[in-house]
Amino acid sequence: MEGFCEKCGAKINDGSKFCTSCGAELKKEPLAAEWFYLSGFDKCGPLTKTEISDKIKRGDVTADAFVWNSGMSEWLPVGKTELNVFLPALPPTYEKKKAGNKFLWLTALSYPMASAVVWLLFGIFASEAWLDTEEAFPVITGVSAVAAAICYLIFIARDKVTLYNGGTDVYDRWWANTWLILAVSPAFYLFGRAKCTDKNYAPAIIWCIVMGITIIFAL
Repeated sequence: MEGFCEKCGAKINDGSKFCTSCGAELKKEPLAAEWFYLSGFDKCGPLTKTEISDKIKRGDVTADAFVWNSGMSEWLPVGKTELNVFLPALPPTYEKKKAGNKFLWLTALSYPMASAVVWLLFGIFASEAWLDTEEAFPVITGVSAVAAAICYLIFIARDKVTLYNGGTDVYDRWWANTWLILAVSPAFYLFGRAKCTDKNYAPAIIWCIVMGITIIFAL
C-alpha cells in the first residue's frame, strides 16, 4: 500500500526501509494515504485512493474540490494534486475564428470588375463599326449587369460559407437569402452582414459609391 514519509511527506511504497526523497529511516510502517475532501463546508472521509478516484470519475468530486491527506501540508484542489489523473478529459477550448472579408470585397467590387472584363471582350471580338453604333452601349451595359449579378450570387454564397465556418450563421436572415434582391442589389447583404458581424460598413459604402458613379455616367 502507498504511504508517505513522516519527515518530508514524500510518497513511499510498502516495504521500503528508507525514504527515497530525504533518506530518513522508516522506523515504522508507512502512514496509509487516507484522503479527505470538502463538500461545501463539510469534511468528508477518510477514503482510500481507489474510493476517492471513483468519486472523481463519477463527477461527485470535481477538479475545484479541495482534498487533503496526511502527506500534504495544506488543502489543495484536486486539479493540483496527484488525483488530477482521474479527472475526466475535457475537450479543447473552441476559439471562434474571425471570418475574412475577401468575398465581401469581391462582392462590393463585382460590377466594375465584371464591366471591365465585358468591355474588354467586346473590344476584342466585336467590330469597330458595331461598337460605334448607338445600340452597343446599352448592350454592353446590360451584359455587364448580368455578369455582375452572377458574381454577386457566387461571392455572397462563398461569404456565407466563410461566416458559417467561423461560427456565424446568417442563413436564416432574409437579407442573406432573397436571391432576386441580392442579384440586383447586394447592398442589403453588405449592410446586414456588417451589422451582425464586425461593423465593417466600408464594402457596402464602396458599392453604393461605385453604383452611384455608374448611374451618373450612364445617364
